[in-house]
Amino acid sequence: MHDFKSRLLRYAATPPGTLWRKAVRRIKSASAQRVHRARDQYCSSYAPDTVSGQLFLHLQTFPLQEAAARPEILQMLTEHYLAHRFDLLGSGWVPVYHGAECRGVEEHRYEPVAQAGLPLPDRINPANRRESSRLQGLLEGDYRPIDWQLDFKSGFRWREDCWYKDIAISTGCPGADIKVPWELARCQHLPQLALAYGLARAGTPGFRDALEYQREFRNQIIDFMAGNPPRFGVNWACPMDIGIRIANWLMAYDLFVAAGAEFDNAFVAALSRSVHEHGLHIAGNLEWNEAFRSNHYLADLAGLLFAGAYLPSGTTSDDWIRTAAVELLIEIPAQFNGDGSNFEASTCYHRLSAEMAVYSVALLSSILRRRLPLPWQVSATRPGGVPTHWEDDGQIFSRALTGILERAAEFSMHATKEDGCVVQIGDNDSGRFFKLQPAGAVMTVEQARRQQENLSGYAVLRDNEDYWLEDSLDHRHLAGAIGALFARQDLSDFAGPFGLDAAVIRILAGNRRFQGYRDDSQPMKASTVRKGADHEFVAVETRLQALPSTGRQSYRFPLPSAVSRDAIENFGYPDFGLFIFKANGFYLAIRCGPQGQAGNGGHDHHDQLSVELVISGHAHALDPGTYLYTALPERRNEYRAAAAHFSPRIAGMEPGSLAQLFSLPDLARAECLYFGRMGFIGRHHGYGTPVYRVIAFADHHVEIRDYAEGRTLEACSFADAGTNRSHHQGTPFSAGYGMRSRSTVGN
Repeated sequence: MHDFKSRLLRYAATPPGTLWRKAVRRIKSASAQRVHRARDQYCSSYAPDTVSGQLFLHLQTFPLQEAAARPEILQMLTEHYLAHRFDLLGSGWVPVYHGAECRGVEEHRYEPVAQAGLPLPDRINPANRRESSRLQGLLEGDYRPIDWQLDFKSGFRWREDCWYKDIAISTGCPGADIKVPWELARCQHLPQLALAYGLARAGTPGFRDALEYQREFRNQIIDFMAGNPPRFGVNWACPMDIGIRIANWLMAYDLFVAAGAEFDNAFVAALSRSVHEHGLHIAGNLEWNEAFRSNHYLADLAGLLFAGAYLPSGTTSDDWIRTAAVELLIEIPAQFNGDGSNFEASTCYHRLSAEMAVYSVALLSSILRRRLPLPWQVSATRPGGVPTHWEDDGQIFSRALTGILERAAEFSMHATKEDGCVVQIGDNDSGRFFKLQPAGAVMTVEQARRQQENLSGYAVLRDNEDYWLEDSLDHRHLAGAIGALFARQDLSDFAGPFGLDAAVIRILAGNRRFQGYRDDSQPMKASTVRKGADHEFVAVETRLQALPSTGRQSYRFPLPSAVSRDAIENFGYPDFGLFIFKANGFYLAIRCGPQGQAGNGGHDHHDQLSVELVISGHAHALDPGTYLYTALPERRNEYRAAAAHFSPRIAGMEPGSLAQLFSLPDLARAECLYFGRMGFIGRHHGYGTPVYRVIAFADHHVEIRDYAEGRTLEACSFADAGTNRSHHQGTPFSAGYGMRSRSTVGN
């Protein structure tokens, strides 16, 4: 009912002419969709073999030194991939095959369906069976096919013969999560197989024969093509994931060839055709939105750019490059704020979008340097019908764009705590563009069994194996990757051992360096933080202290002797709404600012004025993370709710509606009133009356004081130093999508 009312209100606020144009577009789209569906049902959806010539390659050398930084981790991970075991989105290491038994999500578990046991031709729609069988015949050795349609957490399964537009994102089946097969089909493990191949060829101890990694890569690509005909099955439903998949296929192929691999003509022909099919599908299904374009659109463009860049030069591939290039050069500045932060208002989506941006810029540098000259002087029509004109003056990468990249790296660096983990603000779906060098911890089986007492989803353990716990909150690689384009030593130092992305970026870009915004005679202007005078801080709080005691709460935390007010650095990102205080042994971050996605708030939580606080390595307050999306909507709202955060709140109320899973209107209108050496003062209006949070620094402690006008504040939970228990029961901590601790950390 709430969604219906919200829709009526949006319609009422939309001009009649706009509504009419939208209605006409929908009628035309529905008609075209019916024709397209019928054609794919009766004619093969595989593209004709029209691609001729070898794939164009962009990596001239293999990054052997950087790939060998942590060979034991790469060796362990690829052993799992060779056995078709995957650990994604909190699944734990599980084998993924047709008819696999799955553990379930909480109490929701689905038994294997009869369809999964049928021979592949019987699962494919009739028009595609012949070509699917031909591809399957290209498999080599004793290969066990992967079930690409399976949510291998809950056991729910989609069908290979379902047309992509008929697949619903939300199944209505509790626990079923479409993100799980999508995540596997991104194929972000394939570049790791290529890295293992390169190390094996170089004679690095602990690896198998190099040809085993090459054959597995070849077989998995063919297996996917045979089991996922274009436009059929769950893995053609989301253009974003299709773009990420084709980029990873091509990155892996390029790394293999750079390391010395040679592939047979039949495989290269099939791969080239599938690259063409991926590009066609992305170009025909760009996730354009008239109001705003999100990380989905960036992924579409990045995938389209990779597809065009690797295919032989021709009309279609060159058009894809031009379209993707022009759109990326417009969209990157549009989707990143002036202070370098991403407009989604999520620190983890900031990482994902910045990865796509930096790899796209590096690949464009390679295209401009090594490919035949392209006519950049083009007038085009954007997907939404907006005309644009792009004229190359020899500097297609503007100072505004490169300055945004540089500041994006600084944002992640400043948002990172001493343990190497970034503060969680907004959604975290563990999303990545590439996973060349994943961060995490290797544990013995005994350590993992002790760990699983605190983590759900990690019960699949085998004797004599090391266990891997990926850390999706470690974003140091991003700073290194961007730093490679600017020769920023501080960013390289911050990245530390995570130098592989930087090495690949340098190779792609041909060691191109951009001028840093700090070295420019007219530096790029970022949004500035108004740092008030001390007397302003005192004046505001003096007024607040006159409020009734029922409208006040306070929390005091001792500071280490080495942490003084003057030793604390502060970093403000007002466009994002994040204010940070850092010193050795101290980290405090406050969320206070606009909703993301130009006000849509699709990845926001009710976290205004919430705090993450870490003192001497002890987390007193942490944002709980995200846990799940559509698989369990009630859990999503549990993690989005105000009660899950260390923020001022009024009992029994939310500062807005949680009715829509991917929209949070900005009712809070949060404001930073003071940010400086005295601390911080912020205010929001989400409860219908102003609530305030004051953070005050003294010589030996930091105090957090909350105020509400005319309402009663309830106490927040937080963790005592030296314990793992919070003062009140909190939301179980989630360090990544699908994972949550069975114990709580104060929040």
